Amino acid sequence: MVRLALNALQGVESSLISIEQLSSAFCSEPADRTFHKIPSLWHRLSSTDALGQILRDIGCFGSLVFLLHKFVDHFTRLNLDVESAVEGQGSCKIGENEEVNNKSCYTLVNQAFAIAVRRVLEGYISGLDTLCASIELRRSSNIVDGSDHGSSRLGSLTNVVHPKITLLEVFLHTRELRTQIEALANICDLYDIALSYCASPWECLITEATTRFHGFYRGSDLLTYLYSQLQVRLSYVPHLVFVLFLFHEAHSYRLM
Repeated sequence: MVRLALNALQGVESSLISIEQLSSAFCSEPADRTFHKIPSLWHRLSSTDALGQILRDIGCFGSLVFLLHKFVDHFTRLNLDVESAVEGQGSCKIGENEEVNNKSCYTLVNQAFAIAVRRVLEGYISGLDTLCASIELRRSSNIVDGSDHGSSRLGSLTNVVHPKITLLEVFLHTRELRTQIEALANICDLYDIALSYCASPWECLITEATTRFHGFYRGSDLLTYLYSQLQVRLSYVPHLVFVLFLFHEAHSYRLM
């Protein structure tokens, strides 16, 4: 289960589909509610429902990571398409040349922004890889026998199994990482799509996200949008630095 959750947190599509199926099964309510008269059974079913909710939250978040990767792929491919058009514009008319150049300018800004988004995702994956060490470091303060903690030197994403890590620990220790990615998804206008993770078919989420890509801000409009996001996050320094990085990376192409 821990391995499945870690794969889902990386945005692995097959794991996200499995997580959705498991969470739906765990969260399903039985028709007969008289079981609460049996304490042990009531406790077990309550725990099962809690497990389903954790899996649902992990799947919902993992779908954001998946869609953000799609976002990056969309805008980096778009730039390649425009470059091909610019290379072949020798036979175009003047008006057509201007249109292609304007489109190229818009795309360069979006490509720079998409690359910045990819760097944030790479940082997130690196942080996820330190999960084992983070959990064992927290536990070490309660251990006085000097036992070996060699497994903490191994990356979380390179281990086949994690017998010493629980699903709840994975969920709690990734909270800060998830907050950052959720803020990124909100900037990329994808956050609300993931809210339909268990309510809509997986293909519908991808279709909705693709539609959002085509309507996303371009060129100077994107810079204006990012600047407005800076103003909104002035009161929260971590997010301010985060958005400032995105704005700087996108603006760097505008100056070229």
